[in-house]
Amino acid sequence: MTRDLYYFGMTEEDDRVQTFAGVPGGFDVHTIGGRVLKNEGDLWFEVEGGYQFGSFSTSRQSAGFATVGLGHRFERLPLKPTTWLFYDWASGDDDLNDGVHGTFYQLEPRGHYYLGYADLTGRQNIQDLNLQTSLAVTDDMDFRIHFHNFWLANRRDALYTNGGGAAFQDPTGSAGNEIGHELDLQLRWAISPRAHFLVGYSYLWAGDYFDSPVIQGGPAGIAPNGANGNDGEFTYIQTTVRF
Repeated sequence: MTRDLYYFGMTEEDDRVQTFAGVPGGFDVHTIGGRVLKNEGDLWFEVEGGYQFGSFSTSRQSAGFATVGLGHRFERLPLKPTTWLFYDWASGDDDLNDGVHGTFYQLEPRGHYYLGYADLTGRQNIQDLNLQTSLAVTDDMDFRIHFHNFWLANRRDALYTNGGGAAFQDPTGSAGNEIGHELDLQLRWAISPRAHFLVGYSYLWAGDYFDSPVIQGGPAGIAPNGANGNDGEFTYIQTTVRF
């Protein structure tokens, strides 16, 4: 069993700068949390959560996050699949005018590692139910399949990017909270201890949220119905060499 307890503090005292979320003013955010990872044979369980307090711009910070995962490694099956089911939640702000900032501040985000390789969303005001499977094709090659279902945690708060910026928002909440789905496929090959090769493909199905004409945001402030609400896909190739 693995147990972790942690505290992170981040402070910006210069009120003339903008926070990473685009809000003017400094911030003083403190995060306390913990994580437990346990296994019984081939069955794994993971839970992590935390609470934030302090100040964010001119508001009091009060936010949190939680992650729960259940995994299993099927040693006797071909390709020895390892499958995890995760639920991720990061709080949003349910009242934009009450002087309390309820949106979780994601500190130093790790790009596309937890919430999909398309970087559709960051760990702020989000829910993500995702299924992940990895297959051991050979000793040096594995194939990974991830499927994500995204919803806003609070429909009045924004959809935030992985960098912390507010991408789209409907302050009335009438657009709902269904952001969409994402499929990620990756083939990873360890050519040698110093050289790795990766090819990936991702497809995004836009949710009903993007069909609403009342959403604020998008390129040049254009509401994301029409072209901005379409599905998307991309393919990529990556090589890594260490000297």
